[in-house]
Amino acid sequence: MHLYINPQGVVGTCCEFNENYPLGKVADTPLHEIANSDAMKTVRSQMLAGQRPSICSACWVKEDAQLPSARQGVNQQFSQHLSLIEKTKDDGAFEGFKLRYLDFRASNVCNLKCRMCGGKFSSRIAKEENDLYKDSTYVDLKLTSEEIYSTLDYIEENIDYLESVYFAGGEPLIMEEHYKILDLLLKHNKSDIKIIYNTNLTQLSYKKYNIVDYWKKFSNITVGASIDLIGPQAGYVRSGTDYDELEENYESIKDHVGFNITSIVHLCNIFNLPKLQQHWIVDKKLNPKNLSFRALIYPENMTLQVLPPPYKKLARDSINQHIVWLESISGAVSLAETWKNVLHYMDTKDQSHLLKDFFRLNDDKDKIRNERFEDVFPEYRDLRSYV
Repeated sequence: MHLYINPQGVVGTCCEFNENYPLGKVADTPLHEIANSDAMKTVRSQMLAGQRPSICSACWVKEDAQLPSARQGVNQQFSQHLSLIEKTKDDGAFEGFKLRYLDFRASNVCNLKCRMCGGKFSSRIAKEENDLYKDSTYVDLKLTSEEIYSTLDYIEENIDYLESVYFAGGEPLIMEEHYKILDLLLKHNKSDIKIIYNTNLTQLSYKKYNIVDYWKKFSNITVGASIDLIGPQAGYVRSGTDYDELEENYESIKDHVGFNITSIVHLCNIFNLPKLQQHWIVDKKLNPKNLSFRALIYPENMTLQVLPPPYKKLARDSINQHIVWLESISGAVSLAETWKNVLHYMDTKDQSHLLKDFFRLNDDKDKIRNERFEDVFPEYRDLRSYV
């Protein structure tokens, strides 16, 4: 009931699909054929049989590490459909399959260069990777006009069945195709559809479009802001970010949308993210239930498992204090439990041998951006000595 189209036009089960097992490309095959292809039917039948299709390996890795997965979250979100699914053939065909949930990303256009991201999802990083490594794979790589309008046609064909649309990127708020989909929804009086964003929240207008004006026309908008760090460190990890402007933008939108902070915890922000959570709960009066986060799994050289044992101990002590604080706050139980799971993930494996890869790649970025890791993260002043 869901399709994901990445910035290069490759179709998968969701945004975390294993790209070694693509379902097709919009440049080669119409979306309605991909949605009902043998490959897609096989995935559906495997899921219903309780098997683990290889295309969904990212979720199995997380679940085996006792971390929440996208699969679990979406099954809960669309639980009303589980009892209605009727398998009609051994090949996994389903009666009356319709697109109900869409994740469409027309390009890798983005205004930031996040340390844990890559050129596939950021045009600015793609340019930087070309400057550093002469890798032009993702430079100016986006869907053609024909591919975009073919996708829009498929959306329009299924618009009466659509229940939810997810916009991410790149950065969706500076993608013209995103506004075309909003216009399409308004044209068909679908202003009550559930729309979810993953945005860096750095820019609320683009060309002739003002996103706040659009959001006022819809009744079920949820903005998930990718905010991982507070203060100057935010601008280092998500290069191009001015943290104070993020808070100003929040004030501009908070009365018109549901607002969540969705964070990723990794090597760089394990000591900063608790401060961010406490600030938004105490100072910004944000309900703890509107804060969520997950552990970074890829790239492996930035995960918490890369920390050497002495730093893992420091992180564990710091996080345990934060957990105690969260458990004293009404509505923060889920955050506390997630931190416990994150600590478990951190301790399940020693990947400290990858620290040299972290510094090798991070130093390349530092050099071209005229920054220095230790200047921004004094808590890691001797981390390099463990390489």
